[in-house]
Amino acid sequence: MRRRMDLRAMASDTGQLLVQVFRTGDDQPVRGANITITYRGDPENVIFTTRTGEGGFSPGITLPAPPLQNSTEPGDNPPYNEYNVRVEAAGYRTITMEGVEVMPGEVSCLLYTSPSPRDRSLY
Repeated sequence: MRRRMDLRAMASDTGQLLVQVFRTGDDQPVRGANITITYRGDPENVIFTTRTGEGGFSPGITLPAPPLQNSTEPGDNPPYNEYNVRVEAAGYRTITMEGVEVMPGEVSCLLYTSPSPRDRSLY
């Protein structure tokens, strides 16, 4: 049995994640894309959902992060928490990015290009 780490209990700080979704080929923003966030070690447990708005941007998503001293002191504790980010939009392929790093006090930005299933030249 795989042991699950409770990152919420280990987190004493927060970081932010900002996601922008745009269409491959012409870089048009994808408005209304669904964004689902899970812990990397527990991908079945959804911890946050939101949608993109104008410009294909998500709102800022505040997520638990480990203490800041993890990034300034040597040791076995990573200076970030890892998340999975799934993006779904009608007429587009679903994209999942695994292991997105969120550090305390920092803003992590993800840019997704989302090809349409009709655009076969991109595969």
